[in-house]
Amino acid sequence: MTLANTTVEIDTGAFVGSYGGALLGPGSVTGDQSIVVIPDMRWGVTNFTDPQGISFDVDTAGNVTPVDTDRALASGSTLSFKNTTIQIDVGEYIGAYTGAMFGPIGVSGDHEVVVVPDMLWGIANGSDPQGVIFSVSDLGIVVSLDPVEANGVNSVLALENILVSIDPTTFTGNYQTAGLILTGQSVITLIPGLLNTIGINGVGVGSYEALVAGVTPASFVANVAGDDHTFLFSIVSTVAEPQTLSLMLAGLLAASRRRPWPAILWSSPRGTTI
Repeated sequence: MTLANTTVEIDTGAFVGSYGGALLGPGSVTGDQSIVVIPDMRWGVTNFTDPQGISFDVDTAGNVTPVDTDRALASGSTLSFKNTTIQIDVGEYIGAYTGAMFGPIGVSGDHEVVVVPDMLWGIANGSDPQGVIFSVSDLGIVVSLDPVEANGVNSVLALENILVSIDPTTFTGNYQTAGLILTGQSVITLIPGLLNTIGINGVGVGSYEALVAGVTPASFVANVAGDDHTFLFSIVSTVAEPQTLSLMLAGLLAASRRRPWPAILWSSPRGTTI
């Protein structure tokens, strides 16, 4: 049996991130693509976070019709991703993070990045299986699914910060966490609610999660080259960065003219009273 073939074009616009799908084979790709598909079927591409992705139909003549025109448009055999720009404000977090919108690379610091609107997106710290999940509306409005981890204000995703003390006690070598290489007792800024891993010589020796209420677990024993070493964890403080706080206040004041806000947006997970 010979299957019919037709070629469709994917135009990603200014989106430089990764995406995948059955029509692309295993793994992921970036940038514009010319792909052979079987006509008269529904196909889809994914950002690996949104359960629906970008679905589209291809008719017998090879014409493309997107299922959701808030995510993509079509002309003939070309599927064009819609684009919107968001900002990621990490506060004092200096660790590494990844996300499909960045492509197959890790980044650090604040970023302005193009995404496809009307979808769920995620950023990961390399340890937590879920990471920070957020939606971007068709108007480019960001909403965090968990305000413990991050808050969305207009087109800004502001990561929450928490200061954590790590004391390796008797272990004097280098250890890694959140993309950082540390030695001895250290105080670092993390994203609350995310799982983090302590690595030694590239091998994970234990995981921990920091919340305002404390770190879980508060300690664990790592065996390194036959010797046991206790790692101790504690919360130093939560942090509200002036830049992020100003963004939140500006966004709230502007949005309050349009609709009432739920009470959670007036709380301050980083510990500063508004």
